[in-house]
Amino acid sequence: MNELPPQLRDLEAIGDPLERRLYFVALLSQALGSEGKSVVVVGGQAVQFYTAGAYATADVDLVCASRPRVVELLNRWGFKPEGRHWQQQRLELLLEIPDEALAGDPARVTEIELRGLTARVIGVEDLVADRLRAAAHWASAEDRYWASNLLASKGKSLDWEYLRRQARQDGTGALLAELEAEISA
Repeated sequence: MNELPPQLRDLEAIGDPLERRLYFVALLSQALGSEGKSVVVVGGQAVQFYTAGAYATADVDLVCASRPRVVELLNRWGFKPEGRHWQQQRLELLLEIPDEALAGDPARVTEIELRGLTARVIGVEDLVADRLRAAAHWASAEDRYWASNLLASKGKSLDWEYLRRQARQDGTGALLAELEAEISA
C-alpha cells in the first residue's frame, strides 16, 4: 500500500473515527498556516461531535476560504476525488468541501485542542439553526430530530437569544418554539 505522507502518519494510530477525523482537520488547518483558521467542520461531523457520537457519519464536511490550497494538499496527501468527496482509503477518511464561507458566526466556532493542534467546529447554535432550516424548508424529519436532540442536550448552555434571532431570520421561529415546548414538557 502507498506510504503515507509524514504529516498523516499519526492518524493511523487513532482508533476512534471521530478523533481521527478531527485530528486530520487540525493537521489540515496547521498545514494551511494563517489560512487554516478558516477551516471549520460543519454538517454531520459537527452533529457527531456535539452529540458525543450519538449521530454517526462517514464523512467530514468542511468549509474553508482557501479551497484551492486544500485541494492541492489533499492531492499531495494521497486523497482521490470521488464525485463531490475526497477519499483517503488507507486512513478511512472521506472529505467534502460544500462551501467556502461559514453559514454562521465565526466568533461562535468551537476550538478543540488535539495533540497540540486545533480543529474548529461550527458553533452549536449555528448547527441547530442549520438543522432547523433543513427540517422546516425540506421537511427533513431526521434534521428535526437532531435539532431537538441538540436543543435538549445543550439547552442550558445555548445562547437562546441568538438562536431565536436566527430562527426569526430563517423563517424557522415556529419550529424552534415547537421544539422548545416539546423539550420543556
